[in-house]
Amino acid sequence: SLLIFLGVGQYVKRTQGFGGDEPHYLVITHSLWADYDLQIENNHRDRDYWAFHPGELPMHYLARGRDDIVYSIHAPGLPVLMIPGYAVAGHWGALVTVGLIAALAALAVFDVAVMVASPPVALATWAAVTMTIPFGLQSWLIFPEMPAALLMAWVTLWVWREPPDRVGVWIWRGAALSLLPWLHMKFSLLLFVSGLWLAWRLWPRV
Repeated sequence: SLLIFLGVGQYVKRTQGFGGDEPHYLVITHSLWADYDLQIENNHRDRDYWAFHPGELPMHYLARGRDDIVYSIHAPGLPVLMIPGYAVAGHWGALVTVGLIAALAALAVFDVAVMVASPPVALATWAAVTMTIPFGLQSWLIFPEMPAALLMAWVTLWVWREPPDRVGVWIWRGAALSLLPWLHMKFSLLLFVSGLWLAWRLWPRV
């Protein structure tokens, strides 16, 4: 999965470039890595996006905040996840990060299918889910949908498997799920449903 996602992603991005909201997520990542803040105005003024968007890139914001500071309308969850990859290889490293997240989600899809059916069925399920739209497309797009997909795939695994008794495991799981609203506010509903789902599974062990 990782080789396919990275190979296709590199080819598409070198052919089409980064479009839509992708440059804006990368600008936030650059600001966090280089300036240690979420203030994007200076990054747009200095054209720090030139490497991945050679042209004018208007800021995405609704209104200036306190002290006349501009913050992006895009949530910082995905940019934070991409910092390690961006620090190593810039926007290409960020793309690799998304591909790695997609590969982990594909692995979770396969694991769930193995638990429900059998390895041959799981292989077919993996191919049908992860190599088609929208999953395959999102595996090389710098959007928050893929990290959210990974978290929901993990939730499905956690629900199907026997709940562990270790408190530390559930603290880690809760912390992971708490990232959902930081990826995008629309994922708050997923957090609510996942929380209820896992609470139902844990109810006999309260």
